[in-house]
Amino acid sequence: MSRKKTYLKDYKPLNFDLESIFLEFQLDREKTEVLSKMEFRNFQEEELILYCEDLELGDIRLNGEKVEYEQGEGFIKFQNLPREFSLTIYSTIYPSKNSQLEGLYISGDILVTHNEPEGFRRITPFPDRPDVMTKFTTKLIADKEEFPILLSNGNPISSGDLDDKKHFAIWEDPFKKPSYLFAVVAGKLDLLQDRYTTSSGREIELRIYTDVGKSQQAFFAMESLKNAMRWDEERFGLEYDLDIYMVVAVDSFNMGAMENKGLNIFNSSYLLADEETATDSDYLAIESVIAHEYFHNWTGNRVTCRDWFQLSLKEGLTVFRDQLFSADMRDPTIQRVQDVERLRKYQFPEDASPNAHPVQPKEYLEINNFYTWTVYEKGAEVIRMIHTVLGEEPFQKGMKLYFERHDGQAVTIEDFLKAMADANGIDLSKFSLWFHEVGTPHLKIREHFSEGLYSLKIEKDKEAETPLQFTLYNRNGTVIDSFGILFSNSFNLEIKTISKPILSLNQNFSAPIKHNYIPSLEDTIFLVQNDIDLFNRYEAVQSIYMESILTGEFESSLKVFDIVLRSDVNDYLKSYMLKLPEIATVFDKFKENIPIKEIYSKVEELRDKIGEVFEDDLLELFESRRGTERLDLSIEAMGKRALKNRVLYYLNSKELGEFDYNDAKTMTEKLQALRIARSEKLFEDFLSKYRDNQKMVIEYFKIVAEDIRENPVLKIEELLKSPMFDYKIPNLVRGLLGSFGRNYLYLFTKSGIELFVRELQKIDSINPHVASRLCETFNLYPKLQHETKHLVQTKLEGFYKSSEISKHSFEILSKVFGEIEKD
Repeated sequence: MSRKKTYLKDYKPLNFDLESIFLEFQLDREKTEVLSKMEFRNFQEEELILYCEDLELGDIRLNGEKVEYEQGEGFIKFQNLPREFSLTIYSTIYPSKNSQLEGLYISGDILVTHNEPEGFRRITPFPDRPDVMTKFTTKLIADKEEFPILLSNGNPISSGDLDDKKHFAIWEDPFKKPSYLFAVVAGKLDLLQDRYTTSSGREIELRIYTDVGKSQQAFFAMESLKNAMRWDEERFGLEYDLDIYMVVAVDSFNMGAMENKGLNIFNSSYLLADEETATDSDYLAIESVIAHEYFHNWTGNRVTCRDWFQLSLKEGLTVFRDQLFSADMRDPTIQRVQDVERLRKYQFPEDASPNAHPVQPKEYLEINNFYTWTVYEKGAEVIRMIHTVLGEEPFQKGMKLYFERHDGQAVTIEDFLKAMADANGIDLSKFSLWFHEVGTPHLKIREHFSEGLYSLKIEKDKEAETPLQFTLYNRNGTVIDSFGILFSNSFNLEIKTISKPILSLNQNFSAPIKHNYIPSLEDTIFLVQNDIDLFNRYEAVQSIYMESILTGEFESSLKVFDIVLRSDVNDYLKSYMLKLPEIATVFDKFKENIPIKEIYSKVEELRDKIGEVFEDDLLELFESRRGTERLDLSIEAMGKRALKNRVLYYLNSKELGEFDYNDAKTMTEKLQALRIARSEKLFEDFLSKYRDNQKMVIEYFKIVAEDIRENPVLKIEELLKSPMFDYKIPNLVRGLLGSFGRNYLYLFTKSGIELFVRELQKIDSINPHVASRLCETFNLYPKLQHETKHLVQTKLEGFYKSSEISKHSFEILSKVFGEIEKD
């Protein structure tokens, strides 16, 4: 295993043009033969390096003649090449043995590819980097009965039958693209078809392929796709460019989905929705991910990344675009709350961990470890701040210039910033530090009021220019003034006013920052009741709950809970305003010595106290929110279900849970009831109905693994041996072991750590990509108490020092163990 790092500073452009590549696949589950023919022009390099992994190389010819080459670990090298040449390579791959799910592999009965970031080198030798863009023509040959559907990128050119019961299909993509966007799918598939007419009048054929018998589960995804296409035309002026847009659902997939040009491949959990089993969260995720992958057609495909250090250029920008889409489709306040909750639960802790890195990292050992919360979610917040600074119209002006300059190119974050700056005549050099600074900025807030003069001083511990929105209120509820400022290190404000104003800080979460500002209970209650920014009403409540958990003083939370309970905000927002902070968000308040048991205990105490004090009100709410229809996906209906589920959490009654499990019409409610009831009888009933439904099995795994009322280790051990579990299906691994990795109460026990590390080592030998994600659980290590640290070190050290560890897991754990060595 090579442990050589790649550095941004070492990037060098390649001095040649790869005009085209023709690929021919003799597809077979066990043994697939691949022919690659590449046409090079203007070659001015001393040597040509083609990357390759897990391939059997066959005949290699230069302009039809055999050629000498050097073979090293993960590459082949050619020297003394002419200025123009054709290179033909035959290779063999073994899809059924490919458990890493990169390159060509098997998902169920389907042959499928995944090539981002470096999977293409597992198909054929290639200069496998995103700045090598070329035109792909692909010929697929396979047994017609076993693989009746043959798909690749672009438009279908021809197809037909061959001898030996085989058939072929040829696909041609007219647009140059990098190898990571290449895709192949072959198998028995059902098809859901529709059409979309673009704003210019072009008819696009829309196809969603699923496993046989599941096409009816793709109706919601199809509607979401059409909505996304229409929205991108209306808001960004971007129209689809091919004649066909295809999406394929597969069960075994490392990521959520992949934006391959014209042939998106989706983890089935983000594409298929059965009306009986889909939850509100499922529908929202499908809508968001469908949009995200479609939006990549321009922000990622038409304009791609020069190198993988520019990853946030496509991912941060596209996450921001899908967040805007979801806000326009649904409720902007709820969308913002969900975005920020996710940021605080996952990205803020990452920013405070041994694996912290900037939005644009400067080095990596394993590129797959680059797909982080920081690159995606913080990257999206950075793009959002540009939008905040400029405003909608100037931002769109910058986007237009970006596409005019760079359509068909592989570019950098700097190119994007320059387009934004040039289009609007502004300087973004200080703002650009957001891409390079590590960690979450912290603001120190100081207020002073004396004799009619109010002063506000803000200091920040990082240099990047930051937009901050805030409002000052009079105590009668009127607005003194609202501010939108852009500052680097400090900001000072003085105003004359009769009484000390009430400050609503960082409205709508205008910047991804932390701060030390804690308003009085009186001021917080004012904000809960009067803030014109609904997001900050939610923020104010959360700050009170957090203080109660940290101090054990519950009276303020009970007072605020009562106010929210009787407020006139919509049910959806109310469900979030009644929600206690995530455990990970509470942990993020600590720099060291997290008292894990005490925090869990305080959360449960507060939950029980609220349930006891407000039992009658909660029961009344529960009753009034029953009975929403399964297919009612309106914000109002989703809000009712969310509020009812929140109420059930506080009532925490096994009997009520059992009643609701049998009474509920939607899986959104049924799963919450199952979680609350925790009844073996109900579990047996659930599995008797859904044992063969992988998505429902995953939900069951989550409920078991996240249970904090009793140690789930023995139950997890049983499930690992059950036929419902499969180490080769990432969704199942994430559902069971990924969920347990967030159950800190029992993970950091002797039996918990032993189980987790043992399984981690096993998964690392099967699928390092999935294993490295599980390794991120130990990012919490520096903040643990001494005895817990010792337990982690003792159990984890053997795996870390093993010669068999993948570089994926080694890179994550090496930073954790850097912290261990400090101890």
